[in-house]
Amino acid sequence: MFVPSKVTPIPITLLSVVAFIALTVITGWYLQESLLIQISSSFVPMQFNTAICFLLAALTTISLILQKKTLSISLAIILIVLAGLTGFQYIIGQNLGIDQLFMEAYLLVHSPNPGRMGLSTSICFVLIGISVIAENRTINLGIIKHLVMIVIAIALLSFIGYLGNINTAYVWGNMSGMAVHTAFNFIILGLVIFLVQVQHNKNIEHNKPWHIAPIVTSSLILFLGFWQSLESFQIQLMSKQIQKSTEAVTKSIELGFNIQNAEIEQFAILFKENIHNPKTVLTDNMANYFNSHNAVLSINWLDEDNQLQWSITRDESNIATNTQSTIQSLVTPSIKEIKSEQEPFIVWGNMMNNSVATYQVLYPLFELDKYYGAFQVTFLTNTLIPAYLTESDIFATHLISLDTDEGNVFRSFALDTLLEAKKHAAFNTISHEQSFSMLGQQLTLKLQPSVEFMEDNLSPIPKFILVIGVLMSFLIAYALMMRVKERQAYQLSEANQQKIISIQKQAIIKHEKLEKTLTRSNEELDKFAYIASHDLKSPLRGIAQVVSWVEDDLKDTISDETSGHLKLIKNRIERLERLLNDLLDYSRVGRLHGDFKNIAPEEFILEIFQLSNPPAEFKCVINTDIQTIETLHVPLALIIRNLVSNAIKHHDRKDGMLNITVKDQSEFIEFIIKDDGPGIDPKYHEKVFEVFQTLNARDKVEGSGIGLSIIRKLVNNYQATLNLDSDGLNGSTFILHWPKVQRLHEVKNASE
Repeated sequence: MFVPSKVTPIPITLLSVVAFIALTVITGWYLQESLLIQISSSFVPMQFNTAICFLLAALTTISLILQKKTLSISLAIILIVLAGLTGFQYIIGQNLGIDQLFMEAYLLVHSPNPGRMGLSTSICFVLIGISVIAENRTINLGIIKHLVMIVIAIALLSFIGYLGNINTAYVWGNMSGMAVHTAFNFIILGLVIFLVQVQHNKNIEHNKPWHIAPIVTSSLILFLGFWQSLESFQIQLMSKQIQKSTEAVTKSIELGFNIQNAEIEQFAILFKENIHNPKTVLTDNMANYFNSHNAVLSINWLDEDNQLQWSITRDESNIATNTQSTIQSLVTPSIKEIKSEQEPFIVWGNMMNNSVATYQVLYPLFELDKYYGAFQVTFLTNTLIPAYLTESDIFATHLISLDTDEGNVFRSFALDTLLEAKKHAAFNTISHEQSFSMLGQQLTLKLQPSVEFMEDNLSPIPKFILVIGVLMSFLIAYALMMRVKERQAYQLSEANQQKIISIQKQAIIKHEKLEKTLTRSNEELDKFAYIASHDLKSPLRGIAQVVSWVEDDLKDTISDETSGHLKLIKNRIERLERLLNDLLDYSRVGRLHGDFKNIAPEEFILEIFQLSNPPAEFKCVINTDIQTIETLHVPLALIIRNLVSNAIKHHDRKDGMLNITVKDQSEFIEFIIKDDGPGIDPKYHEKVFEVFQTLNARDKVEGSGIGLSIIRKLVNNYQATLNLDSDGLNGSTFILHWPKVQRLHEVKNASE
């Protein structure tokens, strides 16, 4: 369970805000101050039970933070029971008395169920309670994150609904809605519990993929809810528009019928006043009325025996061909009813094999209770009703039908048009009907949306938001997944880095040990070099002295053969001493750098040449335009000395020639040492640089075979280059590229 080192002030402060809002609403209910309950008269009020639940939610979360496990779980259970039973009432459609348990609701605005919190509100409280219990029970696996993120998504959806004036976002169907301050409190509660859960699991790795799921789930719920709210809001607006149009069309048709009937009644009164001379009245007055009303099919006078005495008809596609027989058949069943009621009567019917709908008004003619017949006017329904409507485009955007108890009497559309419109999901929701009475008959007007009307009023924005929302949710999931992978890679990299650092530390320790060992070895090597140069040379000098003594003792009697043997011994002693000197030089290569000096190339090379003890006839030509060079004197002198010495030693003539050129190149000093001796066969170019390798017999040319090996080692140690050019016939050329002073400093510092 979460055990904080100290109480974090931010969550406690936020929970105090939630509790303060809840107490303010409770106070508003007691004081009957609607402003404290619903903020605005157009907003949904926060119910009394909702405020109680917020107090419980705030207290249970504070108890969670303060480690009061038993109290926190107990309050969470009470919260779940109270909110859960409220939501259960919506499911069963019954009132269990919970809504008025603490307060008799008197504020009924926007509350279909007085005192009852919305279903979305009860769901959020249940989720909050479950998440607190889960946190107390240390349940992980993202359950708590899922629950609180769902709460935040529902609350955000309601909040956006208030901001955008989309009531379907915070009112679900015909149930009570979520108040704006309810949504605000849920957002705070969700964030606080989320932060507590993160603090609880701060030592748990959060870079697992399933930690992404709550965020993706909440974003999907938010976008899906917003899409559904906009769809419902559009349908709601269309429904209101259809309802308004239904009321207007009903009034127009009812008014039209009443005016029409009043006009006919005036003619009937006039007819009765001239009952003894009716034809004159009909001839003079009805003609103008008939011609000015296109919907009138016929005007007839029937006598007391229901026989047609006078008639005027309109030829509409031969409708009037059998008008008399048609009228006779329509009117006859109603004569008894007309005589008994003595009131105007309406007859709805059809002509021409039911293809033409008609509307007849019959006025009975009585004089002192004596029946003189009936005055009858027949209208074409499909012409009459459109004439009553003042909105010219109503038939283009709506499907209008008029029904009586006996069936449909008017329809402005074809049946296939109706079937096509019914395919739309919103059709039944936004259709409306309204009833009215006329001359004792009940009529029902149905106004239904056409396909064109629905397509014009249903914006694609909700579907666009849905698509964008789903894409954004997947993008969020992808971005978070990439973030998780980056964190995993970073942790892996950090682990590897720590491992590398550990290896480096071990390598440093090992290097230090090796350095100490190497230092010790170098010291021992120096001691060995001292022994080689002193202790080994002393016996050699003793042997040489003994040979000299033998020569002196036998100088008068010594034979040529013995003299040759003694000379050979002295040569071997000199070779061995030279070998010891070369071995000593070879061992010191790379360890004894010497000091940096300014040298004049010409004087420097000439001195080396003279110290090499060349024959008197041997010449050396030096070519350079460099005045001075700052360099390491010892290694450069050792290289030049060995190259010059080898050129002199291995020359096949005493009058040989050395040409030495020194040039200043961009990154190095170039030394070209060229002789005119026998040269070196290309197949031996690598062999001559190996230790103890010579191309001539040592008895012929004195040498240890180490000189060029020393040069190769020096060249490698100081990052120089040495190339040999010779065909084995026409002399040899050694080209040395020697680093300049800056590079030599770097090499020296690196080796020290």
